[in-house]
Amino acid sequence: MYVRPHLGYWLGLGSLTLDSPAWAALTATETGLLESLQSIAMRVIIMLLTMMAIFVIAWGPFLCQAFYVAVFKKNTRFNYAQHTPRLIFTAMSFSSAALNSIILPINSNYFHIKVIESYGSPDRAQFAYQVFMT
Repeated sequence: MYVRPHLGYWLGLGSLTLDSPAWAALTATETGLLESLQSIAMRVIIMLLTMMAIFVIAWGPFLCQAFYVAVFKKNTRFNYAQHTPRLIFTAMSFSSAALNSIILPINSNYFHIKVIESYGSPDRAQFAYQVFMT
């Protein structure tokens, strides 16, 4: 994306004006915007990995147990022994949806701003809002 303007600048084909993409890339690097975007992206990646881990932990036992019940459905002793684990694993599968509704706001910047506004000082909330908007 920024290769062509940089090559043009170094080869003397273009000028480095304030509205050129090369100047925008240099300004973003100097102001720390790229580091801010990278940290936001890392938080999103961590949130998604957390949600995937919760999904696997919550749904994995339920699906494995459902597979075994389908394989051993003719064995009544196995079905009777699997009644309690089936109830537990079904409840665990519903916990995935419950935990997602908790994890998403916790990892949200807007949620952090509102908590600081509610329980913290107004100056700190304004600073958090400025950081969130940049």
